[in-house]
Amino acid sequence: MDKKREQLEAYIEGHLLRRKYADKTRESYAYWVMRMADFFGKYEASEFTISDIEDFIRDMEDRQSLSSSTIKQAANALHFYFNTLEKKEYEVRGLREKQVKRIPKYVPTQKEILDILSLIRSKRTKLVVALIYSSGLNLEEAISLKITDIDFERNSLRVPLKKGQGARHVILADCVKPELYSYIRENNPTKWIFEINNGNRVNPSTIQKAITKATKKLGISQQITSKSLRYAYVKHLETLGLHLLDILDELGMSHQSSFAYYARLNQKKERINISPIDRRVPTAKQITRVKEEDCYVSESRINELAEIEHSKYDLTKLIELLHELNIANNHQMYIVVAMIVRSILDHIPPILECSTFSEVTNNYQSGRSFKKSMLHLQNSLRNVADSFLHQQIRKSEVLPTFSQIDFRADLDVLLAEIVRSKK
Repeated sequence: MDKKREQLEAYIEGHLLRRKYADKTRESYAYWVMRMADFFGKYEASEFTISDIEDFIRDMEDRQSLSSSTIKQAANALHFYFNTLEKKEYEVRGLREKQVKRIPKYVPTQKEILDILSLIRSKRTKLVVALIYSSGLNLEEAISLKITDIDFERNSLRVPLKKGQGARHVILADCVKPELYSYIRENNPTKWIFEINNGNRVNPSTIQKAITKATKKLGISQQITSKSLRYAYVKHLETLGLHLLDILDELGMSHQSSFAYYARLNQKKERINISPIDRRVPTAKQITRVKEEDCYVSESRINELAEIEHSKYDLTKLIELLHELNIANNHQMYIVVAMIVRSILDHIPPILECSTFSEVTNNYQSGRSFKKSMLHLQNSLRNVADSFLHQQIRKSEVLPTFSQIDFRADLDVLLAEIVRSKK
């Protein structure tokens, strides 16, 4: 790819010289064409689409906050390359003024990104890709990181902004930190973290090529690029509950960007202190509204408990536990489900005038069916939950399935008895 880059640079400069452009114009046009090529890691005109050009110009406006005159200069350079030299007839000039509506890009799921990472063999390339997703970097920022930009103590990366505007600081993900530390110790880079043998930065095309190769191997039909991973960073953090404007601020993007219509107003700005790669990001299917029959605890049952006015006990914590139980179940967090149900068993005995759940099982005055359900909770649920809570790490593990932690019917019998007895 280095050879392709050199050929493109020579091609542009040669045509500019033959056409007798002024020195400053030649310098400017060559700079912007090569900057776009490096931005995508592509060095042949046939590899670019008008959508790529739109994305590049929009990035100049949104993230880099460049002036309209600078963007116009870049558009003229791209017009010269694609239309004058390559006869593409792209409507490059005036793109910014037209405010072209962007076609939504595909946002890969967390599983797809982790699968892509698992297929990349080069530790250096894998780390670059991991940093793009986990810290919200673009490709150029990731490969331009220096040793002095890392703060392992504060789990932070320093990302320089354009000249004279300082730098922004982003999170260094917990799961990336040890790999990055190990890589630096093994390779002992002198300036750039991701140096190649000649001391230069790794070529951006190397990174993009690895992503594309892994995507094809996984059979993913949608196009995934380094920019797709950055889109995923934004959308996954939003899914995890962070406000969009805070995410955009962290990325140094303008609030007038195409994401801004999602924004909220009059809310306190929050520091981004988590990375999506360190959390389980629910899929679109998982975050849809839970149907009543799919809840671990029926919402109507929770509402009945909320209506109880008890002079001796406050049911606020119990109701919150039930809500969190439904959330954990909806996100298929089965270990958490078992632990919450177990905590509920420890929490409610005083409501039924008992000291322990064992006493509820053995001494509470109720029917045989109630006692049978309580014995099931006491003997089965407790054993399952305790195995998750107290079992030390082993050579191999088997994660629980829903059927293993499905005590919905027995738990509902217990909650129904609380409602009945306290009405």
